Amino acid sequence: MVEKLYKKVKNIQDFNETASKLRQMGLKDELKNLAGKYKVPEVDLKEFLSGKRYFLIDGGETQKDYMSARSKLLDEMFNLNNPHFTDVIGNYLIKCCDKSDFADLVLQKHKTLQRCVESIMSRRMKW
Repeated sequence: MVEKLYKKVKNIQDFNETASKLRQMGLKDELKNLAGKYKVPEVDLKEFLSGKRYFLIDGGETQKDYMSARSKLLDEMFNLNNPHFTDVIGNYLIKCCDKSDFADLVLQKHKTLQRCVESIMSRRMKW
């Protein structure tokens, strides 16, 4: 069964989805093997296992150029494909984009929905 999950890993989103499934199933050894195969730093793996990180690896900066913050967020929501948490945050951010200053921040290449979720998770763990 785990081998089927490994075969689905074609990109960063697939990797993070596979890692999330392994964590949900409690397969820590398999998760460690997956992380080792892709050279994930040990500290990132520990934070992911403890729940401090929502995604095991960072997707990097935005590769596309977007005309609007709304289109960028919708694209990232589609790619992350997580209706339970990421979509909720994404929809909230879309509502905030009515303020032009905020929309300009969202359009920066280093700002991503994945990094936003990671920031929320790290702050949650500090409370």
